[in-house]
Amino acid sequence: MDYLTEGIALGVDLVIFAACVKQYYKNKNAMAMIQGAPYLAINKDLKEIVDTHPEKKLSYVSIRGTVKPLGKPIVSSNNPNVTGVVQLLRIKEHVIQRSTTGFWSDSERIVQEVHNVMPFAVNNKGVQVEVADPLAADVLDMDVISDVFNPTVPSVMDHIWGFFAGIRQRGVQSTEKMLREGTTITGIGELVYSQDANILRLQPPSNGAPFYLTNMQVTSLIKKLNGSKKNYRLLCILFGTIGLVIGGLIIRKYWQYKDRLIEESKRKQMLDESRRKRRRQMRDQNLPENQICVVCKSNPIESFQQNARFAHLLRRHVPAPGAPAQSGHIRSGINREGLPYNKVRHQPINHDNDAAQFESSVLIGGSGPAPPNSPDWMMFIMTAESTFSKSFNNIRACPL
Repeated sequence: MDYLTEGIALGVDLVIFAACVKQYYKNKNAMAMIQGAPYLAINKDLKEIVDTHPEKKLSYVSIRGTVKPLGKPIVSSNNPNVTGVVQLLRIKEHVIQRSTTGFWSDSERIVQEVHNVMPFAVNNKGVQVEVADPLAADVLDMDVISDVFNPTVPSVMDHIWGFFAGIRQRGVQSTEKMLREGTTITGIGELVYSQDANILRLQPPSNGAPFYLTNMQVTSLIKKLNGSKKNYRLLCILFGTIGLVIGGLIIRKYWQYKDRLIEESKRKQMLDESRRKRRRQMRDQNLPENQICVVCKSNPIESFQQNARFAHLLRRHVPAPGAPAQSGHIRSGINREGLPYNKVRHQPINHDNDAAQFESSVLIGGSGPAPPNSPDWMMFIMTAESTFSKSFNNIRACPL
């Protein structure tokens, strides 16, 4: 959860950055292919040129001519005097929509979109090149014939309903576009000669190269793609920099977390070492009785334990040189009331052991039955419980 916000921001940034990089290379590759595509004039020699190539096709060329329908042209719905070969009819709804943040903003959605296509060719000096699948073109330039916006006049009930529904209609926009008859266009794609029909056909390239039907010259199209490439390059730099900054913040936060763990570990080691050193120094001194652990009678006290049921943390104590051997190994168990107790097993202790080799502490407490092992030792614990629970609120003991 510490990295959730940075992770989400980095993920969104990477998605946008990847999309910009993809568009950048798409425009760059398209520019390179268009610059490498030969321009062929539409004349009588064009069929012979295509026929001499393998498979009777040129993979990527550019041609230029006027639009000529191969049949009855399409008549405009809004202007009967305009005819063409490709027609686009679109109805778009404009609304004011309330976002999740509570602000109202303009929005639009396409209600209906219709394409009408008539077979056509690019003509020049009586020589025609048929255009196949024009709707598959990456760029298809068409003229706007009509663009009308019909505003909606809402009533009082519409305002009330729109407020609670979170959407208010502004109006409907109707647009008509056409590739008109007689328009001069530039076609860039794959040129194929069909010997059976004895026609030339311009179609989308089979190698995945972009297909263009535009009214611009080749040089103008290259300039347009170059400008788009520069814009995407700036966006790549921007979002790439943002991604690096967010990634640096995540690495910095993780590095600080690791430093804290290392510092805490070092601090803990220093405290343990200081405690062991202090105990070694104080063990050889003659301490007053009130400064000696009430359990082991040999180590100095360093902590207070207070509990209504008399709880005490105990270790295996190392006696001073020359002192008699004391109890050693301690095993934990559970009494009948569900409270932890200890099973004590006497073992001889090596006097050369250091205090740093103490075993982990265990809790002695509860009022359940005493463990069966070591009756003398448990008699001492039970007697201490009865005595100190009545006389003292705090039990002085040696450190953990």
